[in-house]
Amino acid sequence: EEHEDETQAYMIYGAQTSDAERTCAERAAASNILAQAVNWTPPAEPTKLVASLPEEERDDLWDLLGLPDADDQEPVIPLPSRAVRLFEVNYAHRQVGSMFVSDLGAGGFSQKDLRFRGTYILDTGSTIIYVWLGNGPLIKEDIELVIRVAVRYSQVIPQMSEYNISTEIAKAIEGTVGGEGTAFKLRQVTRGTSRKAVKCPPLHVELVQAGKEPTHFKNCFFGWDVTPRAAARRTMGTPDKSYCRDFQPFLEAALDEPASDSEEVLRESRAAEEQEELAEKAAKDERRKKQKALGSSRLKGGGHGNEVKPTSRIEDQTHKGKRGSIHFDKAAICLKLNQEEGVKSVDESILEVRSGAMNWVCYSYKNKKELAYRSSGSDGLEGLKAALEDGNVNYALIRVEGNAINSDVERYVFLTWCPEGISPMLRGVVNAHRFPLHEMFSPFNYEFTTETKDEITVEIIHAALKAIHFQT
Repeated sequence: EEHEDETQAYMIYGAQTSDAERTCAERAAASNILAQAVNWTPPAEPTKLVASLPEEERDDLWDLLGLPDADDQEPVIPLPSRAVRLFEVNYAHRQVGSMFVSDLGAGGFSQKDLRFRGTYILDTGSTIIYVWLGNGPLIKEDIELVIRVAVRYSQVIPQMSEYNISTEIAKAIEGTVGGEGTAFKLRQVTRGTSRKAVKCPPLHVELVQAGKEPTHFKNCFFGWDVTPRAAARRTMGTPDKSYCRDFQPFLEAALDEPASDSEEVLRESRAAEEQEELAEKAAKDERRKKQKALGSSRLKGGGHGNEVKPTSRIEDQTHKGKRGSIHFDKAAICLKLNQEEGVKSVDESILEVRSGAMNWVCYSYKNKKELAYRSSGSDGLEGLKAALEDGNVNYALIRVEGNAINSDVERYVFLTWCPEGISPMLRGVVNAHRFPLHEMFSPFNYEFTTETKDEITVEIIHAALKAIHFQT
């Protein structure tokens, strides 16, 4: 706090700070560390401890800092006893048989990871499991699915390694307290480590809507932005719709239903995840073989004139329709590549990019099962961005000349543009069509997926390609 002719420093202790932390804070306040850090002149008066201030002076300080009164503060929850984790649950992916629960990691995430049309589960590591609902619009199935997954997740938390080892330790101690067998059993259970016994806290699931996040929720994110601009972005969609109120009865019913009902949802997710991993591994192996063969053919042919045609590389995975269209046999959802008469074929359009006659080619959906040539050009990213079809998923192959990224050879980028506002079903087919389209546009050096044109820039793409070139 600073006035015209006087400066006063206050020290505020959190309720759960240790004596050692308080001692360090007092030493820092007494030294010139803070003065050097913030270009501040230390006061002549000693630092005041807020806990010892008169109630009236303490209230003035809260008003100055804009902090709530003690009566308005949220209750304190126990410290975390496991990692804080964030999961995205996607109903559209479940519809197409793909993995629909994505683990976004343990800590280190920010509020930008929350899409305002998405549904998420936040494990605070303590007593609360939050179900975060974007302002959508969300459909009934979106919300019911994320609630079922959250309920089942809360039921399996006590079985985590943080707690089940502790249960065995407790049993070992209880059965042989003071006996010689105790140490032996503890070594068996903990495998020679000295882990502290932790009891799983009582858990409950809470619904929270975008723009109305409680403090405990925000504290789990790095650098939560509370500015009006950030709040406006989080409340995009239909902020007047109270999903939490409407689906609270469903949550209460899900908490009362047998664990086997919600477990079926997670079993389905694990099966889809395993199938996707196998398919991805097989596709990578196949691409590696074909890229190796492609490299050999270039060396033998002496340049782009003998470039392998895309349709030749994927002929064992496709068949031709009556009007020349290409049908992908191994796609999770039917996919047809339109080859209308008078329009560039896939071979012609992609080979133009490979030869340098064009530096980009773009395809988009006619419907969720049919892909068609949209445009190509030699006018770089600005031309490509102008050609992208709004409200539709677009795929593009982009050529970047080697001299632009300090490389001896040209590089290729595979772009997937999924603009905000597309239907959940169309967004779902992107994942189902990923591997067939990789085969069609291969080989490429960098894959880039974005929802906004602002991220399609020369700087971002060149930086990514330079990083890859440096690593190789």
